[in-house]
Amino acid sequence: MDTKRNALTWMPSRRALLLGAVAPALMPGLGLDALAQTPRQGAPPRKTPGFFLTEAEERLLTALVDRIIPRDEWPSASEAGVVDFFDFQLTTDWGHGQGLYRKGPHTAGNPRQGYQLPYTPSEFYRRALADKALAGFEGLAPAAQDALLTRLEKNELSLGDIPGGTFFTILRQNTLDGYFSDPIHGGNRDMASWRMIGFPGAHAYYITEIDRFELDYARPPAGVAYRTDGVLRGVAQTARGR
Repeated sequence: MDTKRNALTWMPSRRALLLGAVAPALMPGLGLDALAQTPRQGAPPRKTPGFFLTEAEERLLTALVDRIIPRDEWPSASEAGVVDFFDFQLTTDWGHGQGLYRKGPHTAGNPRQGYQLPYTPSEFYRRALADKALAGFEGLAPAAQDALLTRLEKNELSLGDIPGGTFFTILRQNTLDGYFSDPIHGGNRDMASWRMIGFPGAHAYYITEIDRFELDYARPPAGVAYRTDGVLRGVAQTARGR
């Protein structure tokens, strides 16, 4: 593994993450109606448990996602709000497995058959993060963390009845989901990833632009909850006081 810039060999550059990597693996979709409250952009990391994660789970998850997307000239995964993204999404209908077929038989299957475990996403992460194989991960040196993640990626290590390869694949994909998704979902704080790749965002207000043609669209990125001047529009602040 190259620990100088990117933790995992499948990731040659951060910009490459966007090329076919941000479609959810276990996540069927993030509906705006499920997010009446979202973290305030630009706020510092929270210090107390939030919607789902315990303090111990948050510390471990922070260490895991920061090896998948470490800090360089751009924020790491946790600095961009990815842990907050996990914390809230695991309390939504997606986190509780709505729309996920879980009636078995739960056999090993093959990659074409997709997710084969009986757990909802919230159960999946709670069980995996509690496994002894991950105990003390946050205290390991970066090289040792990468070595453990490599064993998971190659399916050489299991987390109880959760195959390591399954955990790694879903963790990696959901980390990307949080890093690159619209900020309304809790991650991509200050739209750092969009600024990094030069993506203008998902503007919802194009009234002033509809009659303009063949012009460069040079504007800071903004999400669907933002006006074109970058101001949040009608999004409630989270009860965590962010």
